Amino acid sequence: MRYDKPSFAGGEIAPALYSRIDTAKYETALKRCRNFLVMKYGGVTMRPGTLLTGTVAGKTGPARLIPFRFSTTQAYVLEFSDEKMRVIKDGAYVLDATGATISGITIASPGVITATAHGLANGTEVYLAGIVGTTQLNGRTLYVSDAATNTFQLKDVNGDYISTVGMTAYGSAGTATPLYELTTPYAATDLFDLRFEQSADVMYLAHTGYAPRKLARIDHNDWTLNSVSFATTLAAPTGVGVVETGGGSGIQYDYFVTSLDTETGDESVVSSMVTVASGRLANDGGGDTNKHTISWSAATGADRYRVYKQQGGVLGFMGSTDQLTMVDDGIDQDSTDTPPTARDPFSGAGDWPGAVTFFEQRLCWGGTTNKPNGFFSSRSGSFENMNVSYPLRADDAITAGLVAREVNVIQHLVPLEDLLAFTSAAVFRINGGGQSDFISPASFISRVQAYRGSSNVRPAVIDSVTLYWQARGAQLRTLGYQFDTDGYRGSDLTIFAPHLFKGRTIIDQAYTQHPLSTLWAVGDDGALYALTWELEQDVWGWAKCELPGGLVKSVACIPQDGEDTLYMVVEREIDGVTRQYVEQLASALWEDLADAVYLDSAISYSGASATTISGLEHLEGETVSAVSDGAVESGLVVTGGAVTLAEATTAAVIGLPYTALIETLPPGFASPNGSTQGVKKSLNMLTIRLENTRGLSYGISEDSLFDVEDRTDADDYGDAPALFTGDVDVKLEPTWSTNPTFVLVQSSPLPATITGVFPSIQIGG
Repeated sequence: MRYDKPSFAGGEIAPALYSRIDTAKYETALKRCRNFLVMKYGGVTMRPGTLLTGTVAGKTGPARLIPFRFSTTQAYVLEFSDEKMRVIKDGAYVLDATGATISGITIASPGVITATAHGLANGTEVYLAGIVGTTQLNGRTLYVSDAATNTFQLKDVNGDYISTVGMTAYGSAGTATPLYELTTPYAATDLFDLRFEQSADVMYLAHTGYAPRKLARIDHNDWTLNSVSFATTLAAPTGVGVVETGGGSGIQYDYFVTSLDTETGDESVVSSMVTVASGRLANDGGGDTNKHTISWSAATGADRYRVYKQQGGVLGFMGSTDQLTMVDDGIDQDSTDTPPTARDPFSGAGDWPGAVTFFEQRLCWGGTTNKPNGFFSSRSGSFENMNVSYPLRADDAITAGLVAREVNVIQHLVPLEDLLAFTSAAVFRINGGGQSDFISPASFISRVQAYRGSSNVRPAVIDSVTLYWQARGAQLRTLGYQFDTDGYRGSDLTIFAPHLFKGRTIIDQAYTQHPLSTLWAVGDDGALYALTWELEQDVWGWAKCELPGGLVKSVACIPQDGEDTLYMVVEREIDGVTRQYVEQLASALWEDLADAVYLDSAISYSGASATTISGLEHLEGETVSAVSDGAVESGLVVTGGAVTLAEATTAAVIGLPYTALIETLPPGFASPNGSTQGVKKSLNMLTIRLENTRGLSYGISEDSLFDVEDRTDADDYGDAPALFTGDVDVKLEPTWSTNPTFVLVQSSPLPATITGVFPSIQIGG
């Protein structure tokens, strides 16, 4: 009889669930899913390979990647390492604005570069370009060594000198440009506790061990990082004076003036006070001519001014104007509207916040050492202004504490329709208390939504649902608004695959929306876990991605070339030395096989016909594979940063091969004679439905594999077979078992997509 499995949307599930044939999840789940990714349509596709971006600053790490998205066309990955930041854009490190101009290169071992007054220090990483003649150096990133005033030599990532012997003689031109770097205060040990939030060209950074800072992008290679000054940017008016008209004495009047920017709503602190003693004013029972004229000098950035009056012990707002004078002829001051008072709640160590976000035109902070449950927001519309008035105004800064059964450290602030505060033991919902009320000093409500705290991993927001890792137990939980309960509820997304995370801690995560809707999670063991999650279709399934010889340390995602691209820090031991590289997941949207990449830490060569391909110093001593014109060449050993192909090529991808595998669960259905559980069964025939696939193997185990026939009558002799789409019928080895399974394996660096399997089963042998 036939047993259809048209979907693998359930992903890999735990052994503890192998008997749960009563669940809908079992029908779409797999026993193993390694280096295949669950597709939101139901099939599985081989994980794309990774392309080398470069070596992290300092070569050995640790390093953390943080996304900076200004727009879909201007997005960056920021590489933070020990007190340094570098910038990645479009798959490459951003360079300094200027570099050293090359005027000579010797053909020697090592080669000597001449560049008058180059100013480069030993160890500086430079990118070589524009060289005429010795073009073999173009496009390479190397390290300055033996620097003198007008000359230097070059070393590769392994510290070996670069020999130019065998290269073309130098002709002219060329530059050696350093990679752009920005000095930061952040130590390597603190990077994964760094929180961030971005608005346009500015990113705010929070860590309890450092004063809050603001990272600003001016250009691709021009960034600034400064401590945040929590004060109004407007200066108070100067030259404030008052002139009395009329007569009388005995009553003291005090006046203050503030500057106002009506576009931002920013208001300065008050000017110096001016005082006059007179009789009652005209509209306050005094003489008809009794009045006071207050004047001041213009303040830069202000387009309006507010005047406050204090008389008889009552201070309040008197009026506003776009002029530089105002007349008081007895105007009553509004005591409910007083001038702002300067305040900085983050003035020193112990008071620096550990969480940051934007919400309702406010910049919000939380979780200081002295006030772990403390919440602080700026004035509305003025992100760096923490001033308040007395009595409080609706747009004043807010200070509050999130109170539950115990004092909990605020780990993250996530803005949705409400503001969610994730603490170490609970999740709070913050709003103004009504359907349309904004938060304010007088309208601030916080309620616990779940007593399941969060780890320090930044939560991901997918549509209107937050996905966060629980503080303990490596459980990924959802949290979304439920209309029927008017609250936030969630579920455990690791409940069917706890075996993947047993004893593990998740240290980083990133979400790629397009094309596969995948949440990527990094384990403390260096494993990369991929969750395909599509809420509308109730699709969620796990896969484990294993990089050959690589441990993933950090991930970040940015939009790039029409899709979401995952970048990762990968630690590899190369030639006996531990290195950390930045690698990007290759595109899954290729249309031509020549553009597909299914090798790891790979480089892509395109140029003159050649058999020797260089630029592989980062894989020195490793055994790699190459794909050229659809043909695969394996067993190549990197020597001197290069490999030699059997045939010349103008385009090739070279990198580390890896294996992808799925293993099915035992059939979980009832036969006409009742349950098949515990009954011997044999899988004998199998139909595999494929899309754009080549190189797949099948079998009842990894020790007994057979190749799926690739070549068809339409393939020309001598050419690599074309990718295949359709059904393939194969025979499985006839074995009997109560729990028979089979595996599909892709060990070639070629694409493989499996949309369904349909085995024939014999029962009761």
